[in-house]
Amino acid sequence: MLGQHAVVLGASMGGLLAARVLADFYQNVTVVERDVLPNDPANRRGVPQGRHAHGLLRRGGQIIDELFPGFLNELVAAGAPVLDDGDFSKIWMSVGGHQLVRVGKVRDQRAMTIYVPSRPFLECHVRRRLSAIPNVTILSGLDAAEMTAPADRNRVTGVRVVNRDSGAEQELTKFFRVNNFIDPPVRLLHPSFISRVAAVNLRRRRGDYAALAAAAAR
Repeated sequence: MLGQHAVVLGASMGGLLAARVLADFYQNVTVVERDVLPNDPANRRGVPQGRHAHGLLRRGGQIIDELFPGFLNELVAAGAPVLDDGDFSKIWMSVGGHQLVRVGKVRDQRAMTIYVPSRPFLECHVRRRLSAIPNVTILSGLDAAEMTAPADRNRVTGVRVVNRDSGAEQELTKFFRVNNFIDPPVRLLHPSFISRVAAVNLRRRRGDYAALAAAAAR
Protein backbone atom coordinates (compact mmCIF):
# COMPACT_ATOMS: atom_id res chain seq x y z
CA MET A 1 0.00 0.00 0.00
CA LEU A 2 1.18 3.52 -0.80
CA GLY A 3 -0.77 5.11 2.01
CA GLN A 4 -3.81 5.14 4.26
CA HIS A 5 -6.13 7.56 2.49
CA ALA A 6 -6.48 9.15 -0.94
CA VAL A 7 -9.06 11.80 -1.79
CA VAL A 8 -10.41 12.46 -5.28
CA LEU A 9 -12.15 15.79 -5.81
CA GLY A 10 -14.84 15.37 -8.47
CA ALA A 11 -16.88 12.32 -9.51
CA SER A 12 -16.51 12.84 -13.24
CA MET A 13 -15.42 9.93 -15.43
CA GLY A 14 -11.81 10.93 -14.78
CA GLY A 15 -12.38 11.11 -11.03
CA LEU A 16 -14.23 7.81 -10.89
CA LEU A 17 -11.57 5.93 -12.84
CA ALA A 18 -8.80 7.57 -10.82
CA ALA A 19 -10.51 6.39 -7.64
CA ARG A 20 -10.72 2.87 -9.02
CA VAL A 21 -6.97 2.80 -9.65
CA LEU A 22 -6.17 4.33 -6.25
CA ALA A 23 -8.31 1.69 -4.53
CA ASP A 24 -5.60 -0.87 -5.31
CA PHE A 25 -2.93 1.20 -3.57
CA TYR A 26 -4.62 2.96 -0.62
CA GLN A 27 -6.47 1.56 2.36
CA ASN A 28 -9.29 4.07 1.89
CA VAL A 29 -10.35 6.20 -1.08
CA THR A 30 -12.90 9.01 -0.81
CA VAL A 31 -14.49 10.72 -3.81
CA VAL A 32 -15.99 14.16 -3.09
CA GLU A 33 -18.57 15.53 -5.54
CA ARG A 34 -20.46 18.83 -5.33
CA ASP A 35 -23.52 17.58 -7.24
CA VAL A 36 -26.06 15.34 -5.54
CA LEU A 37 -25.43 12.18 -7.53
CA PRO A 38 -28.52 10.41 -8.89
CA ASN A 39 -29.08 6.71 -8.35
CA ASP A 40 -30.13 6.24 -11.96
CA PRO A 41 -28.78 7.65 -15.25
CA ALA A 42 -29.69 11.35 -15.28
CA ASN A 43 -28.12 14.56 -16.49
CA ARG A 44 -26.60 16.74 -13.78
CA ARG A 45 -25.39 20.30 -13.54
CA GLY A 46 -21.72 19.42 -13.14
CA VAL A 47 -21.64 17.64 -16.51
CA PRO A 48 -23.20 20.15 -18.95
CA GLN A 49 -21.84 18.15 -21.89
CA GLY A 50 -23.78 15.10 -20.72
CA ARG A 51 -26.53 15.72 -23.26
CA HIS A 52 -24.06 15.54 -26.15
CA ALA A 53 -23.52 12.36 -28.14
CA HIS A 54 -20.92 10.11 -26.54
CA GLY A 55 -18.96 7.15 -27.84
CA LEU A 56 -16.70 4.72 -26.02
CA LEU A 57 -13.99 3.64 -28.45
CA ARG A 58 -12.19 0.32 -28.36
CA ARG A 59 -9.18 1.22 -26.22
CA GLY A 60 -11.19 3.20 -23.72
CA GLY A 61 -13.61 0.31 -23.43
CA GLN A 62 -10.75 -2.13 -22.88
CA ILE A 63 -9.32 -0.03 -20.06
CA ILE A 64 -12.65 0.32 -18.26
CA ASP A 65 -13.31 -3.40 -18.71
CA GLU A 66 -9.93 -4.18 -17.15
CA LEU A 67 -10.72 -1.97 -14.17
CA PHE A 68 -14.24 -3.36 -13.84
CA PRO A 69 -14.30 -6.90 -15.30
CA GLY A 70 -17.40 -7.64 -17.33
CA PHE A 71 -18.29 -3.95 -17.59
CA LEU A 72 -18.79 -3.85 -21.37
CA ASN A 73 -21.10 -6.88 -21.34
CA GLU A 74 -23.00 -5.20 -18.52
CA LEU A 75 -23.45 -2.04 -20.61
CA VAL A 76 -24.78 -4.00 -23.57
CA ALA A 77 -27.09 -6.10 -21.39
CA ALA A 78 -28.50 -2.89 -19.93
CA GLY A 79 -29.30 -1.57 -23.40
CA ALA A 80 -26.24 0.37 -24.60
CA PRO A 81 -25.94 0.26 -28.42
CA VAL A 82 -22.72 -1.24 -29.78
CA LEU A 83 -21.30 -1.04 -33.31
CA ASP A 84 -18.96 -4.01 -33.70
CA ASP A 85 -19.15 -5.10 -37.34
CA GLY A 86 -17.34 -2.16 -38.96
CA ASP A 87 -20.29 -1.38 -41.23
CA PHE A 88 -20.12 2.33 -42.08
CA SER A 89 -23.73 2.33 -43.34
CA LYS A 90 -24.88 2.13 -39.72
CA ILE A 91 -23.15 5.39 -38.78
CA TRP A 92 -24.31 8.88 -39.63
CA MET A 93 -21.82 11.56 -38.65
CA SER A 94 -21.24 15.06 -39.94
CA VAL A 95 -18.25 17.13 -38.84
CA GLY A 96 -18.17 20.75 -39.93
CA GLY A 97 -20.65 19.99 -42.67
CA HIS A 98 -18.61 17.07 -44.00
CA GLN A 99 -20.48 13.77 -43.76
CA LEU A 100 -18.57 10.61 -42.91
CA VAL A 101 -18.55 8.03 -45.69
CA ARG A 102 -21.41 5.53 -45.27
CA VAL A 103 -20.38 2.73 -47.60
CA GLY A 104 -18.07 -0.24 -47.09
CA LYS A 105 -16.63 -1.89 -43.99
CA VAL A 106 -13.49 -1.34 -41.99
CA ARG A 107 -10.91 -4.11 -42.42
CA ASP A 108 -10.22 -4.59 -38.73
CA GLN A 109 -13.72 -4.86 -37.29
CA ARG A 110 -12.47 -5.17 -33.71
CA ALA A 111 -10.61 -1.88 -34.01
CA MET A 112 -13.86 -0.18 -35.03
CA THR A 113 -15.91 -1.45 -32.07
CA ILE A 114 -17.78 1.52 -30.60
CA TYR A 115 -20.09 1.48 -27.59
CA VAL A 116 -22.64 4.29 -27.68
CA PRO A 117 -24.13 4.79 -24.21
CA SER A 118 -25.25 8.24 -23.14
CA ARG A 119 -22.88 10.02 -20.77
CA PRO A 120 -25.27 9.71 -17.77
CA PHE A 121 -25.76 6.01 -18.55
CA LEU A 122 -22.02 5.33 -18.74
CA GLU A 123 -21.18 7.39 -15.67
CA CYS A 124 -23.94 5.79 -13.63
CA HIS A 125 -22.71 2.27 -14.37
CA VAL A 126 -19.11 3.18 -13.53
CA ARG A 127 -20.27 4.83 -10.31
CA ARG A 128 -22.25 1.74 -9.29
CA ARG A 129 -19.28 -0.54 -9.87
CA LEU A 130 -16.96 1.80 -7.99
CA SER A 131 -19.37 2.08 -5.05
CA ALA A 132 -19.30 -1.70 -4.71
CA ILE A 133 -15.57 -1.66 -3.86
CA PRO A 134 -15.33 -1.95 -0.05
CA ASN A 135 -12.59 0.64 0.52
CA VAL A 136 -14.16 3.35 -1.68
CA THR A 137 -16.61 5.97 -0.40
CA ILE A 138 -18.41 8.48 -2.63
CA LEU A 139 -19.64 11.65 -0.90
CA SER A 140 -22.00 13.87 -2.93
CA GLY A 141 -23.61 17.26 -2.42
CA LEU A 142 -20.42 18.65 -0.91
CA ASP A 143 -18.33 21.66 -1.91
CA ALA A 144 -14.57 21.37 -1.46
CA ALA A 145 -14.07 24.62 0.45
CA GLU A 146 -10.43 24.44 1.48
CA MET A 147 -7.45 22.17 1.43
CA THR A 148 -5.63 21.98 4.74
CA ALA A 149 -1.88 22.21 5.10
CA PRO A 150 0.67 22.39 7.94
CA ALA A 151 2.21 25.68 9.03
CA ASP A 152 5.07 25.42 6.54
CA ARG A 153 2.52 24.78 3.73
CA ASN A 154 4.78 22.21 2.08
CA ARG A 155 2.08 19.59 1.56
CA VAL A 156 -1.67 19.05 1.51
CA THR A 157 -2.92 17.11 4.53
CA GLY A 158 -6.69 17.16 4.07
CA VAL A 159 -9.73 18.94 2.76
CA ARG A 160 -12.60 20.82 4.36
CA VAL A 161 -15.93 20.15 2.68
CA VAL A 162 -19.26 21.93 3.11
CA ASN A 163 -22.72 20.43 2.61
CA ARG A 164 -24.44 22.47 -0.09
CA ASP A 165 -27.87 22.21 1.56
CA SER A 166 -27.23 22.46 5.28
CA GLY A 167 -23.92 24.32 5.30
CA ALA A 168 -22.50 21.72 7.68
CA GLU A 169 -18.73 21.35 7.45
CA GLN A 170 -16.67 18.19 7.53
CA GLU A 171 -12.92 17.84 7.88
CA LEU A 172 -11.80 14.64 6.19
CA THR A 173 -8.48 14.65 8.02
CA LYS A 174 -10.36 14.43 11.30
CA PHE A 175 -10.30 10.67 10.96
CA PHE A 176 -7.73 9.99 8.26
CA ARG A 177 -4.25 11.07 7.36
CA VAL A 178 -4.51 11.99 3.72
CA ASN A 179 -1.58 10.90 1.58
CA ASN A 180 -2.71 11.79 -1.92
CA PHE A 181 -5.09 14.07 -3.79
CA ILE A 182 -6.40 13.96 -7.32
CA ASP A 183 -7.13 17.55 -8.34
CA PRO A 184 -10.43 18.64 -9.89
CA PRO A 185 -10.68 21.05 -12.82
CA VAL A 186 -9.74 24.57 -11.70
CA ARG A 187 -13.12 25.87 -12.93
CA LEU A 188 -14.82 23.96 -10.12
CA LEU A 189 -12.82 25.67 -7.37
CA HIS A 190 -13.54 28.90 -5.56
CA PRO A 191 -10.80 31.55 -6.08
CA SER A 192 -10.03 31.63 -2.36
CA PHE A 193 -9.57 27.86 -2.44
CA ILE A 194 -7.03 28.18 -5.23
CA SER A 195 -5.07 30.98 -3.55
CA ARG A 196 -4.76 29.07 -0.28
CA VAL A 197 -3.18 26.03 -1.86
CA ALA A 198 -1.40 27.46 -4.91
CA ALA A 199 2.00 27.37 -3.23
CA VAL A 200 1.35 23.88 -1.85
CA ASN A 201 0.33 22.58 -5.26
CA LEU A 202 3.32 24.18 -6.97
CA ARG A 203 5.79 22.61 -4.58
CA ARG A 204 4.01 19.26 -4.73
CA ARG A 205 3.93 19.24 -8.52
CA ARG A 206 7.61 20.15 -8.72
CA GLY A 207 8.30 17.16 -6.49
CA ASP A 208 6.14 14.94 -8.72
CA TYR A 209 7.96 16.06 -11.85
CA ALA A 210 11.34 15.50 -10.20
CA ALA A 211 10.30 11.98 -9.20
CA LEU A 212 9.09 11.24 -12.72
CA ALA A 213 12.31 12.55 -14.23
CA ALA A 214 14.38 10.40 -11.85
CA ALA A 215 12.32 7.33 -12.71
CA ALA A 216 12.70 7.98 -16.44
CA ALA A 217 16.46 8.27 -16.07
CA ARG A 218 16.73 4.84 -14.46
